[in-house]
Amino acid sequence: MNQTPEILPDRLPVVPLVEAVPLPGPSHQVNLSSEFSRWLCDPEALRALQQVALVPVDEAGELPPASAWPMIGASASVRRVLRLPDGGVRALLQPRHRIRVFNPRQRASFIEAQIEAVDEVVPEDMEGKALAHNLVSQFLRLVDLTDLPEPLKLAVREQQGHPGALADLIASALPGVERQVQLRLLSEPSVLTRMQELAVLLGNELAVLEMGQKIQNQVHEGIGQHQREHFLREQMRAIQRELGTSDEADTESLRSRVEQARLPEAARSEAERELGRLESMPAGAAETQGSHTYLDWILAMPWNKRSPERNDIERARRVLERDHEGLDKIKERILEYVAVRKLRGHKERARGPVLLLVGPPGVGKTSLGRSVARALGRRFTRMSLGGVHDEAEIRGHRRTYVGAMPGRLVQALRKSGT
Repeated sequence: MNQTPEILPDRLPVVPLVEAVPLPGPSHQVNLSSEFSRWLCDPEALRALQQVALVPVDEAGELPPASAWPMIGASASVRRVLRLPDGGVRALLQPRHRIRVFNPRQRASFIEAQIEAVDEVVPEDMEGKALAHNLVSQFLRLVDLTDLPEPLKLAVREQQGHPGALADLIASALPGVERQVQLRLLSEPSVLTRMQELAVLLGNELAVLEMGQKIQNQVHEGIGQHQREHFLREQMRAIQRELGTSDEADTESLRSRVEQARLPEAARSEAERELGRLESMPAGAAETQGSHTYLDWILAMPWNKRSPERNDIERARRVLERDHEGLDKIKERILEYVAVRKLRGHKERARGPVLLLVGPPGVGKTSLGRSVARALGRRFTRMSLGGVHDEAEIRGHRRTYVGAMPGRLVQALRKSGT
C-alpha cells in the first residue's frame, strides 16, 4: 500500500545537515553556522516559519551544485532555536516525512527549494507483520545489552503497528550504524526493504554484543574463582597465624636473608626465582618443605668467604712437630709443599699441588691432614667415602625425589664455612 504524508507546501527553506541523517521520527539538535541558515534567528521569520527541508550534505557543510539535485531529505518542524555565543545557531528540528528536494533558488539570506513527498510502500501481509514483530523483539534485547535509554522500549512498542515509523525509529537509535547505511535507508521508499536490512543489522549487532557478554561472563567467572581462592587462602593464613602454624614469618625471613646475602648473580637469580615460587604456593603444599630446604642450602654456602692462608714454614714445622712424633720424611715433604705454595704466590694458588697421603687405616692420614690445615690457617673438613656405591651420594639427588639432599661435596663445603 502507498502511504502519502500530510499535505506539504510546494517550497521550503533548505537546512543542510552534516553530522546527522534526517530520518523521520526523533528530534535532532543541529548546529547551524552557514550564512543562509542564520535567518532562523529572526523572530519574525521564526513566527512565520512552520517547516524546513533537511538535506544531508558532506563534511564541508555546503549544498551540492544544481546538477546534483534532486536530493532526498525530510520535512521537519522547527521546535526551538537558540543563538550561540560564537554567532552560530542551534536548532531543535523534528523530521516528519521523506521528501524529494529539487530546483533550489537563492533567496536573500537562505536557499529555498521545491519539494514533493516520497510515497512509502507499506507492507500489509503477514511477512511485514512478522518482520515488525521480530524487529521489536530484537531491539528490546539490544536495549537490555547496551546503555540505550529505557524509554526507547515503550516508543518501539507503540510503533509496532506502524512499520514505516518503526523502521525509522530503530534506524535512528541503532548504535554503530554508518552514515552511508542511514542515507540508504532514508532514500529507500519500500518499508519492507528497510525492515529487512534493519533485521540484518540488528542480528549482527546482537551477535557481537552477546558474544562480548559471553566472554565478559567467562572473564568474571574466572576473576570470581580467583578472588574466591585468594579469599580462602587469606582465611587459611589467618587461621594458621592464630594457631601458630603459619609459615609466613619463615618466608619473610628467607626473603630478608636473600636480600642481605652477598650471592653471585647466578645464585641470587636462582634464589629469587625459588622464593617467588615459594610465596605463590598455598600454605601446606607438599613442595613447600623442599623449597625451604633448597633456599637454606643456597644461603648456607660460603659464596664469598675465604680464610687467609699462612705460608709460614717455621710455623708449619712447629705444628707438625707438636702434633706428630717421627714421620720425618712425610713432614719434610709437607714443608716442601708449603714452600712451593709460598714461592708461587697468590696467582698460582688455584693450580697448586694436591697432597695425597696413602696408607692403611690408623696410620695417621687424617691427623696429618688436620695438622696441615692448622699450619696453613685453613678450615679442615673430613669427607669419608668408604662404602659409598651410589654416585648420587657424591653429586646429590634430584629435587624431585622425596628427602633429596645435596651431595657429599656440597655438604662438606657448607660444613667448612669457607
